[in-house]
Amino acid sequence: MIRYEIVLLLLLVCFIILICLFLLQIKTTLKVRNEKERLEKEIKRINVNSAIMKDWLMLKQKGISLSDWMIKCGITKVSLYGYGILGKAFYQELKDSDVEILCIIDRNYKNINSNIPAVSPDNVPDSQAIVVSVINYYDEIEKELACKYRCPIISLEDIVYGVGYNFDE
Repeated sequence: MIRYEIVLLLLLVCFIILICLFLLQIKTTLKVRNEKERLEKEIKRINVNSAIMKDWLMLKQKGISLSDWMIKCGITKVSLYGYGILGKAFYQELKDSDVEILCIIDRNYKNINSNIPAVSPDNVPDSQAIVVSVINYYDEIEKELACKYRCPIISLEDIVYGVGYNFDE
């Protein structure tokens, strides 16, 4: 009888080990899947930013500036949401123009090093428009800001493509 109990106990231990290995495999698979999704999002972000930068460069080569288009639309005081690659490029283009960037809006505003104030999305000064340079999350950001501010919230992507459209007519 004791041998029978030992065999059952060993089978139970083996079964528990197999379950643990199975759960570990599931956990590893989920980590790989999450990492794959994160990398796919990052690739999409890079592709979108690259396409915008390419088209923006083509506008610059034609002598067309985003600030001229904004002035033509009556926008001379803006707040900039996001200070990544596109946000910094937008800032560089506007810093010596007649369009003033009042502040940089960012959830991580305390970590931004710039010559202009950085603020949280809850503390945006009065602006004629808010330009969002975080293209892949524009819809979510626009929803968040539209509840708080009355000025137009414009995607940098829309500005780049709007400038090309309006100047090509």
